[in-house]
Amino acid sequence: MTIAQGRLGFFNARLEQRRNEVGISVRQLAGKAGTTYEHVRKLIMGQCLPSDSMLERLCVALELNKKEMSGRVLKDKMIFRFGDAAWQASGIDARAAPCYILLPLLSRSEREFFIVQLKALGEAKRNQPERVARKGAQHRGQNQ
Repeated sequence: MTIAQGRLGFFNARLEQRRNEVGISVRQLAGKAGTTYEHVRKLIMGQCLPSDSMLERLCVALELNKKEMSGRVLKDKMIFRFGDAAWQASGIDARAAPCYILLPLLSRSEREFFIVQLKALGEAKRNQPERVARKGAQHRGQNQ
C-alpha cells in the first residue's frame, strides 16, 4: 500500500525516500522501530513529528544520520508552527518551499534535469505574454 504525503516536510520526505531506498514496507518499518503502522503512516504523511526516542529508532532502522534527521525535524517544527511566515522570515517565497525540501533529495543528474526543465518553463512564460496579448487583441476585435 502506498501512502501519499499529506503535508510535505523535510523530515517526512527524507523518511519516505529512505524507506523506499531500503525497500521495506511501512509495517516492516513500524516493527523495526518498535511502533505501530499507524504512527509510521502519520509520520510519512507529515501529520506528526517523531519524539527524540522515536527518531533514534527510525534512524537505526533505516540507517539514517540522526543529526541530519534531527535538523530536518527542527525545520519542520518551525514551518508547521509558523507556516508561510517561517519561510518569509528566512527570505524565501513560501511558494518555493517544495523545491527547498525536495531538491536536496535528488541526485546530481536529477537536479540538473529539474533545472533545465525549470529554465524551459521560465523561457516559455517569458514568451507567453506576447502571445496572450495578441490573442486578447484578436478576441476583442471579433467582439466589436
